[in-house]
Amino acid sequence: MAVDGTGQLFFRKPHCPFCLHQKASNGEILYFHHVLEAKLVTPSGFAFSIATEPIENRDPEASKQDCELGAFYRLEKKLTRTIDLQSFTGSYSLAFQIRLDSP
Repeated sequence: MAVDGTGQLFFRKPHCPFCLHQKASNGEILYFHHVLEAKLVTPSGFAFSIATEPIENRDPEASKQDCELGAFYRLEKKLTRTIDLQSFTGSYSLAFQIRLDSP
């Protein structure tokens, strides 16, 4: 199983209270939505999604925006409730990978 973040939507104006935002080098503020995807990857490289967690600003009073790490912890909770992860070994890395145990 591999877990990685990906961009979904970009806007020049905020369209909802959950938009992430970033200031561009020209001073323009860009608004966007990203998600964290958990995918099951076959030996042949075929991948299909098994879970998705939005990366979004849930708390308007927060001093920091949401990030992949925060979304990873939420996604991990979802996965442990829906999938028997006893056969998996959690290995958090920069690539956010979880490796399947060898029998």
